[in-house]
Amino acid sequence: MKVVMLVTASENGIAGHHFSVRDLATEFRAAGIDLRLVVVKVDESHGSKALQGQEHETIGANVLGVGAMRSLAKLVAREKFEAVICYDEFTTRIAVAALPFHRKLIIAVKPGWVNSDSWTNGVGKFVLFSKENFEYYSGRSKYQNVQTFLIPNRVSIPKTDPLLRDVFYSKLPTLSPKDKIIICPVRFDRYKEVVIAQAVRLQRYLDRPDRRILLLIVGSIADRTYYEEVRKRMSASPSIFLSHDERLTQNLSAIIGYADITVGVGRTAVEALLLKKAVYIPVEGEKLPTEITAENFFVLSHYNFTQRHGDRESLVDIPVSETASNSGNNTAGVALFDLVEEHVGAAGAVSKYMAAIRGSGGKIAFPTLLATYSVSVARVIALMIRSRYRIARARAAGRARQ
Repeated sequence: MKVVMLVTASENGIAGHHFSVRDLATEFRAAGIDLRLVVVKVDESHGSKALQGQEHETIGANVLGVGAMRSLAKLVAREKFEAVICYDEFTTRIAVAALPFHRKLIIAVKPGWVNSDSWTNGVGKFVLFSKENFEYYSGRSKYQNVQTFLIPNRVSIPKTDPLLRDVFYSKLPTLSPKDKIIICPVRFDRYKEVVIAQAVRLQRYLDRPDRRILLLIVGSIADRTYYEEVRKRMSASPSIFLSHDERLTQNLSAIIGYADITVGVGRTAVEALLLKKAVYIPVEGEKLPTEITAENFFVLSHYNFTQRHGDRESLVDIPVSETASNSGNNTAGVALFDLVEEHVGAAGAVSKYMAAIRGSGGKIAFPTLLATYSVSVARVIALMIRSRYRIARARAAGRARQ
């Protein structure tokens, strides 16, 4: 079987779903599937940093994105792929625009996040990471002719990098042998305030005079003003530290094993679970995060292990576990690990995607097909124009500062 997988790489060259693509590509190739991995570069990107260890090729999206459409159309015509898997909204639009008469080959993958009707219905199949997304899109009339599949984010057991050990511990200058460490991997963005705030409260809740708890908040800076606000708020605490060191932010999977407790969302939370660490998910509207247990696993997975819980009542009565602060390892251990490995482990991904590839895909009338093609072309061009404008403004600002 021949499959092509597409993913967008923007200016910073790194995104959480790139690691999902990396793990999925590994499993596909191990299963003997002839996989072509293609990175579509925008915003003058140098490519995907997460995929540097995977065999892949790149397609540059020129000023209007036409080059990427043309390159994909030629590639599919030449190689005769049985599926075109698009791992984000932009590459889905590229595929729909490039392959208007091969709709049933296109599988869009929405890697979590909030529901949005901006996703095109010009594809044959739609893979959703969470029940939140699956229930929404399955019930929308816009997508009634698109075959939907619930395939949770698939994650491999991460490998802790011994070369990053000293870098990690250097960010905790007051660390002593008896201390426990909470790591909060999160982008410094105002939208992530709930994650940071609840990580801080958990640190203060678990901290004891005879057993200190240190908190390391580590992530890239998306909003410099917000980062400075957080830095000033935390500056008075001797137990809370911030880092945006790229050696850590670009290798989060390789460092979470050095912490005892993780406060995070999405893929990072699952990776920590696979390392059998205690993991806490923030809960919107609450002061403290909730620990992931075998009992609440499916409630939390419904929303892709994010703070957007629609069933808060089933979570807020679960007390913060004292075992986490004592050992740093989740005492639910085996039962929880088995759940994680079965439902989101990368090893089970291939059979799920094969079912989607072999699916029939829905049928749409020619006028609808023409409309989805036209809209996708327009969206790609509009995005590329905005991208070029943003780059031009950034360069102008740089010259002004000089």
